[in-house]
Amino acid sequence: MGKQVEMKILAASLNSKDPFQKKLFDHARRHTNTSSYLKSLIQRDMESDETHQEDPCLRDVVQAPTVTTSIAEQFV
Repeated sequence: MGKQVEMKILAASLNSKDPFQKKLFDHARRHTNTSSYLKSLIQRDMESDETHQEDPCLRDVVQAPTVTTSIAEQFV
């Protein structure tokens, strides 16, 4: 007997009357293998999380640059 595969299904609902969600749906359907495309997006997100483990809520926050005294003095 061969190895048994247990598949799990994730479903996402997109509202075709909402212009943004319709664009998301249309974009995803352009890929011939939608399942593989979605898996690659999830993988990319997971890899991004690994580099930003301190607080996932801050992952997309851009840190303000540090201003040194010499730079600040130019504006006084």
